[in-house]
Parts: sequence; C-alpha cells; structure tokens
Amino acid sequence: GLLIAPEGGGQPYDRFRDRLMFPILDARGRIVSFGGRAMNPDDRAKYLNGPESPLFHKGATLYGLPEARRILGAGSKSDAAIVVVEGYMDVIACHQSGFANVVAGMGTSLTETQLNTLWRLASHVVLALDPDAGGQRAVLRSLDTARESLDRETEWRFDPRGAIRAQSRVKADLRVAVLPDDRDPDEIVLDAPQTWRDLIAAARPIVEHVIE
Repeated sequence: GLLIAPEGGGQPYDRFRDRLMFPILDARGRIVSFGGRAMNPDDRAKYLNGPESPLFHKGATLYGLPEARRILGAGSKSDAAIVVVEGYMDVIACHQSGFANVVAGMGTSLTETQLNTLWRLASHVVLALDPDAGGQRAVLRSLDTARESLDRETEWRFDPRGAIRAQSRVKADLRVAVLPDDRDPDEIVLDAPQTWRDLIAAARPIVEHVIE
C-alpha cells in the first residue's frame, strides 16, 4: 500500500508523499502498515492509513499494542487499566512519559474485535478520547459496541407493572476519563504527567458519563 497505481495508467506514485510516517505494528511487533500525518496544512486528509490488506485490518489493529502487552503482561489479564486514546501522537507522548498501557484505534470508535483484545489484556478499559464532539460520539459508539458484543449475564427484575423480566448486564468495566475541553492527551501528559495519572484514576463508568 505504499504506492498507488493511477486509474488511467502510468507510473505508480507515493501514497504518503509529504507526510510524517508512523509504522503500524501487529500484536507481535511486526510492521503491517503505515500511517501518515500531512505536513501540508492544505491537505484534505490530516491522517492517512495504509489500505486494508492480508496483513492489515484497520478494525482489528491497535496502535501501540506490542508495548502495552509487554507492560501489562502478554497472555495474562492484568489488574491495571488499559487506556484508549485517539491518535498516534497521543500514544507516543504517553509511552515517552512512562505510561505504556496506552493504545489507539485506527479510527475514533472501537470495534468488537478491538474491545475483545483489550479485555483479554486488562480488567478495565478507560476511554481518554479528545474532548471535542467527535470524541464524545466515539464514546457513545463504543458503549453500543460493548453492549452488543461482550459477555453478558442475565438478571431477573420487576418492571414498573410488577412483571418479572430478564435483563442482560454487560460483564465488562468500561470507563471514561473526562479531559479538559481545550487539551488533548499528548498535551496533558507531556506538560503534567501527574495530572494525566489523576484523570485516568478518576475515570467514571461509561453509563454514568453518558447520563451526565
């Protein structure tokens, strides 16, 4: 996916021209694709990922996963949280500051495959997405994905009319860290690591966040 062949024929050209490159690794640390950030502010796409391929599936990949697995313990479920941010720079800044339990999706909302990967690594997942409207929409989509895909247990409850009904409850601990309105994760963690630590520790259950 590094080159694109023009539809009308001619020489292939560089997909990631004038972009800062980020190697994307699979869970075993092998390069499977690249991401690129536009260096030209007039470029329509600020970030660009490589195309889907036999090696790279966007909805199954988490940026920073090999490093997070090493810190959380590959193959064993840790009591620590695993934190999900939005971008490559957020992950890099967190890792540089000593917070290696941070990953990012290849888009703003998590897929069922990504969530299941996260729950195999850690006892709870914290969403620390950008505080803009796009980040909040991603929180809502992540809740829907969790409700639809994760293990459930059934509870029997009385409804307001006194009838007994079965209610499924998601057996997962999904939380949201509330970030300041004007700051992204990479800015917070580089300027004030303790503030980042406190924000993650204060993350609240996702349903409580959505109601608020």
